[in-house]
Amino acid sequence: MVKDEVRRFLQSQDSFSCSDCAALIDAIPAENTVAAFAWCGETVGISFLSSNFHKIFGYDSNLFGEEGVDFITSRVHPNDLSSFFEFLEASHKPVACWFQNPDKAVFEHTYRLKHGSGRWIWIKEKLMVLSLTPEGLLDKVFIVFTDVSDWKNKSEEERFASLCAKGKKNKLVESLIKYKKLQEEKNASTSLDQHVLTQREKQILNLVSKGYSSKQIAQYLFISRHTVE
Repeated sequence: MVKDEVRRFLQSQDSFSCSDCAALIDAIPAENTVAAFAWCGETVGISFLSSNFHKIFGYDSNLFGEEGVDFITSRVHPNDLSSFFEFLEASHKPVACWFQNPDKAVFEHTYRLKHGSGRWIWIKEKLMVLSLTPEGLLDKVFIVFTDVSDWKNKSEEERFASLCAKGKKNKLVESLIKYKKLQEEKNASTSLDQHVLTQREKQILNLVSKGYSSKQIAQYLFISRHTVE
């Protein structure tokens, strides 16, 4: 269904060739995937969002359009927030667009996200840079969000089972198992309000989404580059 929706959207646009359309559609996994086309340059917004957004994320699709990058950053698990920011910054410094060099225009990251129901799900985000601004900054992008919770949870269960087997003979591993259980309990009780971004953080992320570098943001806000990062 998502592939059909993307195909219809691409066919309604004049900027994509048949081969480009086919390649973009092939990049979409068959299941548990939300697809989106967005602007990240001088104009920020969503031009397309697949209709299964609520099914996968558990939120009204309008929130994604209204909040933009804040929708994700305010719901990423606290333990994954730092690596997500690194992914975000890296994706905003592309050296080529996907049509010129696919290998250098695709960014991927996997993180935990707060589902609308309150549970944590694992999302694999794939961002493909479709165009750059005249200044060489991020402009139009194609984003694929895939719910990989089943795969991640299965991997974790297998690893945990292996630890439990070793723990019978190893005190250190036994301590690691206890720590993991405590972490799971802590994660389950983590509320969304505990890691909502501050106004300053949102201000910085807004500038990041427009393609500004850490140095440029620091100069614009009259703060140090270290503070920005």
